[in-house]
Amino acid sequence: MDRKNGKLGLILPSVLLYSILIFGGLFIIFKESLGYIPKLGLNEISLKYYINVLDKTHFRSMVYAIAIAVVSSGFSMIIGAFIAYRMTRSQSIKSSMLFIRFGMVLPYLYMIFIVTLSFSQSGLLSRLCHNLGLITSTDVFPNLIYGFWGIVLTFTLKGIPFVALLTYNVMRQISSRFDDVALTLGGSKWQIFKTIYLPLTRDTIVWSGMVLYIYQIGAFEVPYLLNKIKYQSFAVKIYSSYLSPKISDIPQTMALSILLFFVGLITSALYAIALRYLIKKVAE
Repeated sequence: MDRKNGKLGLILPSVLLYSILIFGGLFIIFKESLGYIPKLGLNEISLKYYINVLDKTHFRSMVYAIAIAVVSSGFSMIIGAFIAYRMTRSQSIKSSMLFIRFGMVLPYLYMIFIVTLSFSQSGLLSRLCHNLGLITSTDVFPNLIYGFWGIVLTFTLKGIPFVALLTYNVMRQISSRFDDVALTLGGSKWQIFKTIYLPLTRDTIVWSGMVLYIYQIGAFEVPYLLNKIKYQSFAVKIYSSYLSPKISDIPQTMALSILLFFVGLITSALYAIALRYLIKKVAE
């Protein structure tokens, strides 16, 4: 018990510090979302700013952001878990670890550049298809960059190394005796992955998926640069509102931020529950 309390005492100062910073910031934002900003001459507390943002436009933007986060984090988890499993089967993983570490430290803006360079209508893939005679011109190549799937592609490629690294660190600690017993009983590689590795790494996969989901639902730079004008992610709308020169728009911006925080908190919990259930069903 003393050892447990000692470990708790080591992390308690950091927990208290971050709690003060996070909840203190939330309190200030919530206060401003009610229209109480005395320094700017706004002294009336009201819920009208929350009422103003509860419209169809913001609802569609929120659903759009949730859809992007669910699809991209889902793809990242599936591909990342598969890569991690294949790495446990491989004798040499130096090249794989180099790729994963490079993907981990690569900023999102660089990933946008790589995706655009590779998958745009004038990119490497379209030129390769044209040189091979698969398409008549690069203009015929589908527009994979700007819009929903371009954002999903960027988020997915950036999230795969994160999931793969975390999952591999857990999978490599699983005893090979499980594999030997399963092979003796006639189990295939898919059955070994499904019934042994997947259940034992379920918490890691779900946790990594939640981290990606929470980040992506509030991410700004990727949807801002790769979005179509017709659709806007919720974070992009908040940024556009933040740039408004009207002082009266500041409380509305803060109301949108509070709304994003609570929606992200609730949906991430539901997402984690759904992921655990799906992985359990797949493993059965």
